[in-house]
Amino acid sequence: MPNDDYESCLMLGGDYHGEILRIHPDMGEVKLYPKRINQPARPTDTVDILVYTVTERFNKKGRRYLIAACQPLESFDIKTEMLKVGALLP
Repeated sequence: MPNDDYESCLMLGGDYHGEILRIHPDMGEVKLYPKRINQPARPTDTVDILVYTVTERFNKKGRRYLIAACQPLESFDIKTEMLKVGALLP
């Protein structure tokens, strides 16, 4: 896939809260290892993967933006979170 197909996505909740990742807009979810580990230390170790559900939203001007959350979106003040990062605002 060309890199142009990827879009900015605001991550909410978990270890990646407030970060912007580039994802393909057709992704329904993003699975990431917790930050404290990059991968299991041994093949027998198990690690809970963080699963973020991707949601597409539109602002009043019709601009689309992506949000990925590992908790219910109702848990967040999305407007405030977007203002914190500034990168996703029109």
